[in-house]
Amino acid sequence: MQLEPVPAQPPESSWKFVEELRQPRHQPRPWRRRQPRPGEISLAAGVEIMPGFDDPDNCLETAYADLRAFLQAAAIPAGGGYRIATGRAPTPCFEAYRLEIAADGCRILAADAEGIRRGIYFLEDEIARAGGPFLKPGVTERRPAVKTRVSRCFFGPIKRPPKMRDELMDEVDYYPDHYLARLAYEGVNGLWLTVAFQDLARTDLAPEYGADRERRLAKLRRTIRQCRRYGIKIYLFTIEPLAWSLDSPVLRRHPELGGIRLNDRVAFCPFSDTARRYLHDCLRSIFDDAPGLGGLINISLGERGTTCALRGVPCQTLCRRGIQAQPWEILQETMAAMLAGMHAADPAAELICWLYVPGNSTGSAPANFEWIKDIAGHIPPGVIFQYNFESNGEKEQLGKPRHAGDYWLSYVGPSGIFEECAARARAAGARVAAKLQVACSHEVATVPYVPVPSSLYRKYAGMRRLDVSAVMMCWYFGNFPGIMNKAAGELAFEPFPASEREFLRRLAAINWADRADDAARAYELLWRGYENYPVNCMMQYYGPMHDGPVWPLFLAPADAPLAPTWLLKMDYSGDRIGEAINYSHALEEVLELCGAMSRDWNRGVAILKNLLRDFDGRPDRAREVGIAEALGIHFQSASHIFRFYAHRERLFHGEVRDPRATLQAMRGIVEAELALDARLLELAEADATLGFHPEAEGYKYFPAKIRWRMRQLQNLLEVDFPRLAEQIRGGGPLFPEYTGKTITGLAAACPRRPAAGGDNWGKRPWETNRHLTAQHMLTASPAAAGPGEWQAAWQAAQDADALYFRARCPAAGAAEIWRKTFPGQEIPAVNATETLAIEIEPRRLWPTETFLIDRAGHVAYRAVSGRRQSGNWSQSGGWSILERAEDENFWTFTFRLPWSFFEGMVVPGRPIRVNVIHRWEPGAAGIAVWSSWAPPARPPFARLGYGYATPAELGWLAASG
Repeated sequence: MQLEPVPAQPPESSWKFVEELRQPRHQPRPWRRRQPRPGEISLAAGVEIMPGFDDPDNCLETAYADLRAFLQAAAIPAGGGYRIATGRAPTPCFEAYRLEIAADGCRILAADAEGIRRGIYFLEDEIARAGGPFLKPGVTERRPAVKTRVSRCFFGPIKRPPKMRDELMDEVDYYPDHYLARLAYEGVNGLWLTVAFQDLARTDLAPEYGADRERRLAKLRRTIRQCRRYGIKIYLFTIEPLAWSLDSPVLRRHPELGGIRLNDRVAFCPFSDTARRYLHDCLRSIFDDAPGLGGLINISLGERGTTCALRGVPCQTLCRRGIQAQPWEILQETMAAMLAGMHAADPAAELICWLYVPGNSTGSAPANFEWIKDIAGHIPPGVIFQYNFESNGEKEQLGKPRHAGDYWLSYVGPSGIFEECAARARAAGARVAAKLQVACSHEVATVPYVPVPSSLYRKYAGMRRLDVSAVMMCWYFGNFPGIMNKAAGELAFEPFPASEREFLRRLAAINWADRADDAARAYELLWRGYENYPVNCMMQYYGPMHDGPVWPLFLAPADAPLAPTWLLKMDYSGDRIGEAINYSHALEEVLELCGAMSRDWNRGVAILKNLLRDFDGRPDRAREVGIAEALGIHFQSASHIFRFYAHRERLFHGEVRDPRATLQAMRGIVEAELALDARLLELAEADATLGFHPEAEGYKYFPAKIRWRMRQLQNLLEVDFPRLAEQIRGGGPLFPEYTGKTITGLAAACPRRPAAGGDNWGKRPWETNRHLTAQHMLTASPAAAGPGEWQAAWQAAQDADALYFRARCPAAGAAEIWRKTFPGQEIPAVNATETLAIEIEPRRLWPTETFLIDRAGHVAYRAVSGRRQSGNWSQSGGWSILERAEDENFWTFTFRLPWSFFEGMVVPGRPIRVNVIHRWEPGAAGIAVWSSWAPPARPPFARLGYGYATPAELGWLAASG
């Protein structure tokens, strides 16, 4: 099926939500009642605001202005007899306040301006909860438990490819007054933006730094001053000290700054006076020249190459200079120097050391976390230790444990590794920060927020138990103003709500007043549904929850990959739905979870839509309900997509009793999708935030793209379904080349293996790995080395219990091929590894599972999110090496893989697709020579977790005999 071109992205000038965020926070608030209840104080006669707190920096003017705007929107006259006064009084800590409400007036008391600000916002909420211009007398005292609460601009540039825009290098105002007013009201007291030392720091060790330093600093200072007016500090986000490029002039002048080789870079080594001075100079110069910064949030380990600690092993294991240090000592030395430089400029600034080690099985996390815990237990005094709240967590779904990586709302946490790291950091005297996704997560980031405050109640309860006192509330997404930000702001303060239901009711009462009980019930149902989100990282990264309503549906097989959810590199997703599921769940389990998710979510939406009838004229309520309804469409569409392809695969493989009924069920799904698209189109035209993904810096769906998908679905109904119905009437197999019923192209025989004693391996022809490739990290693409002698050969066989591979691999020749392909390129002086990889696609549309066998006969299983995950060589999957031999010419083995390993995904006797790759790596990632059975078909770019894997690099293994 040929698709028409996808409509172009909406230009940034059309991002209507940017202008909406510049509009006043308070809109007219029509009260549902005008008469006070017994014991209530009426404000209908008017209110006089009496600022009594000494505020020499005039920071509270924005808070007083917000209160005046609130009263005006609530139709409460100014200058009446009821007085709202502020004043100074001792409190337990910064931002704490006391609110005294009496019949003739109320007082907001605090020891600092930010306590007064928080008290003003709380007073507004108390009036809103009353559902009319009323207050209840009493005394309230509150103080923050989570003192540092850092979010981010929803539409700010991310300083990453492909746009590489730096917000300090343009003239856009990313922090307009009314946007900051929203964030401050919701409890945010910090915002982060991205910088790099080479752009902003000043040190004579690196005179190259800071080409546009003054321009960046000028805007940074303006941003600091603007945000400070709302009690919000700016935090710089960095990944420093960044590993050096191989040709770095700084490293050439000061080789002592270099540690171990990290692919095409050199790790930063902190163990020298030069290194300490470099870090000290960088931090001091930035904080000297940008006074008022809140601090620095630094990914010290994980996201990119930084120090030698990244390898997770003692220095002496790899260090060319013979330095002996544990990973914790490397980071301790680094953080101490950075903190000293920062505090030399501003002793109040906070240094947050973020270890980004998600454990999401995409290759970024080590199997052994003890060294991570050691780092947490040796954080230097004064440094705040930060870890992802959900990293490497586990949640039971449908009676089985499921592995969570990071960035979850549906999985609450904390994970075990977070708990242990937090305990060790606290024992070392450090404050602990949690990295959360408050408004939305990688589960679905194409909406401004997912209204499930129950999740935050449970997360913050866990944070409170662990004495977490700081929170990074978002990544590039998860930060839009609304109910989730507000919930997080409320939960950051003591006293902590006594129960989840009471918290939901009080939160709902701010906007739903006397219908708060119903709204709280709706939030409970939304959460009950959302808890069923399949806990599976690949569902986050490639699944249809984000933009399923614009996925084309392929009635004829396309065998096309899925698009990354957080990028705009691909226009649409294909039909390889197994890439979204991987091996954490069975397709049937995903269908069950998606069904439960939609049912309860839509029950909650129905309650909210019913409530909306009583709140006509409240656009903020209409937006929240619209977002919830849009999410319901997302979830239903995802369920439809999985069900459509489940029907399609069973139909093509001849596994259905009535093909015409199955085709009709698929047609019904397409018709239902058209109806969902029509409704989502209305919602997206009314709310410009829908479909926008901040990390993608654009829209994953938008009205024109929804219409494009609707045209595709209509064409499916009018052309493709009648065509397939005709094929079904003809009675022949459907798409036999796709299912393997007719073998075309590259194929290998897989005969029945004789019983013991009757083996005939030697009498059969061998398959040869004829496609030889050599690759260097620094080349744009692999260089084909051409035919040569370094070619592995193999055979396959099967019986009722298992699949067998016999392989014969040349023992020498790869190094010579490397030298011939890249003359003059030095081979790293590290022991080479040599493996034979057997890649098997157990089910059409699913990613391959790889079994690596080394020359010693060890077996390792590799999958992005597999049933058995192992970072080390193992033989724990029921497989075995039946025989092995090695001489000066070849190493050989026979590998037995039981069918039971595949848990029903492979049907014995049915053709499956495979590839066999003989790979030699001389100890450096990105440097390799390999020969493969299937010809290389490198995709245009790598995908997280799947790299350059493509179904085009597979051939058929056909059962015979």
